[in-house]
Amino acid sequence: MQPLQLSLAYNSKIHYLNVLLICLLLPIWSFFAPFTTVFFSFGVLFLGYNLHQLVIIIAYIILFAIIIGGFAISYLAEDDKIYLNKDGLTLPWYFYLTNKFNTKYIWSDLVRAEILTNNNTNFLLLDFKDKPIIQLNLRYFKQASINELLLALEIWGINCKRSNELIEYHDQLQNKNLADLNFTKLWQDELAYRFNATSFIPLDPGQKLQNETIKVIRQLAFGGFSAIYLVQKDNKNLYILKEAVVPNNCDSEQMQKAIGYLNKEFTLLSKISHPFIAKIFDYFVENNRHYLLLEYVNGQDLRQYIKQNGQLNEIMVVEIGTMLSKVLMYLHNLEPPIIHRDITPDNIVLKDNKEIILIDFGAANEFLSTATMTLVGKQAYISPEQFRGHPTPQTDLYALGGTLYFLLTGCDPEPLAQNLVSEKIPNINPELNDLIARLTEFEESQRIKSAKDTLEILHGIKKNILA
Repeated sequence: MQPLQLSLAYNSKIHYLNVLLICLLLPIWSFFAPFTTVFFSFGVLFLGYNLHQLVIIIAYIILFAIIIGGFAISYLAEDDKIYLNKDGLTLPWYFYLTNKFNTKYIWSDLVRAEILTNNNTNFLLLDFKDKPIIQLNLRYFKQASINELLLALEIWGINCKRSNELIEYHDQLQNKNLADLNFTKLWQDELAYRFNATSFIPLDPGQKLQNETIKVIRQLAFGGFSAIYLVQKDNKNLYILKEAVVPNNCDSEQMQKAIGYLNKEFTLLSKISHPFIAKIFDYFVENNRHYLLLEYVNGQDLRQYIKQNGQLNEIMVVEIGTMLSKVLMYLHNLEPPIIHRDITPDNIVLKDNKEIILIDFGAANEFLSTATMTLVGKQAYISPEQFRGHPTPQTDLYALGGTLYFLLTGCDPEPLAQNLVSEKIPNINPELNDLIARLTEFEESQRIKSAKDTLEILHGIKKNILA
């Protein structure tokens, strides 16, 4: 898949002056000059115009200059686009005049972005290292283009510090467009590009690992770089085996870094003890494939359950949210805190007694992301900060909100966006709708702060529903 590239029309005054100029000059360069050139050439060659050779040369130079100049002005008049991709942005030609001959910028050099308001007109200021500040008049963009431009800053401007005024302006702009979320295609396309799925051949049932002590019973799921199996150890107990496969062309330095990360993660995860978390028993490498051996839990994951039984009622969703909040409180309060990074319906098993078990961590996904320099995970549940490679405890809260949204609606949430259940279920409990909206806030600063706060809100919602 080719990297995403956007082209945003920037209809400035200079652009309109170009268009006006080309319209005024159109008869001269497209008709008068070519006709005069043909007529003059015919006269020189066939009618015997008695002109000095220098005059003829000058006449041709002037006529051809008019024609070429007309084409050049037409070309420049069409150059009204700002182009953006994962590497940087390119400005229209006339920015040469104000930006010291700079029209190409790379995202890694962007250090600051802010909004400046002057006479009721908003200007976006972009400060790149060692280059003049770019000043863009937002009146020259269509509203959809402003959304795409500001989202591009979020996706690709990883070193950029955005002013509070810019964040507030972007939030207001998004709130005006909640009914039309087409601009999130930018996120979705970039996510699809970063996922960069690469196929591999999974293990077949009956294959054995670890000196034939672990036998593959069946595949549970596979795709891209990883697979999950049901296995039997020593012909006795059942376990879950998660497999991560790294391509041979992977950078060796990144590979070593990823392996070190996975070893460290396993050491941390093996010490976890919580009734709602499946235990991790072992980590090993065989045939250049990396494996995590996890506790087998009898039950259905929430995605399968919803597919077979339909979405859950509000009280059951609150109960599951309460259990997940307790899990996240436990993980986030460990020393050091553990960020799960992969809270999704697929990783939560509902047992017969209606208790949940969290069956998988993002350790293998993080390993693959580090080794292959691509994003691995489930698009709809990835927070903006995790997308940018900086997960925090609030990353898990974002995924929790997306999971609760799925349980109530039966649909995956909108990727990298605030999600409102009320748009699909108008009569939803307003407190529960507000909770999910706050959990899936785009900005961390506006999201619920902790799993403890989430748990307290859920207790209140449950009390009011049962009252």
